[in-house]
Amino acid sequence: MSLVLYRDVPVEDREQFLKCMVSVIRADGLLDASEIATLHEVLLAWDLGVAELERLHRSLREGPELSVQSLPGFVHPKTAYVLVRTLIRLSHEDGSYCEQEQALVQQYAKRYLVPPERVAALEAFVQAEVSMARAGDALLEPVIRAPERAMHWQDAADA
Repeated sequence: MSLVLYRDVPVEDREQFLKCMVSVIRADGLLDASEIATLHEVLLAWDLGVAELERLHRSLREGPELSVQSLPGFVHPKTAYVLVRTLIRLSHEDGSYCEQEQALVQQYAKRYLVPPERVAALEAFVQAEVSMARAGDALLEPVIRAPERAMHWQDAADA
């Protein structure tokens, strides 16, 4: 996802945004490296440091469960849409969008007044985004597996 999108989240909404991300990561009981990478991406966009990352790692392991309905609203309404898209994308990081993650995304969407049809559109968009990323990775796979067999651009020009 674009760092620009994360930068649009107001400073006042960021703590709550991160708590929501952590709760979705914990929803399926698995902690995937790609989910941690997404958290790193957010922290990078917000210029947050190592101390914040360590705090997030602790909350992933031992933090309390989050009550969705007890969360305050966001300062900026756009944050809710960025959050729902991020949570859907985050849920896909480990290769599946499980029932627990879907239910939690629906709860957040309801809490932050994101209409069901918009959630469905965001889910379809993220699914297309994930499929395109996988297709792009598949195109690179031969080069990754056997870089010595890949043709260099200069070799192609000489051929």
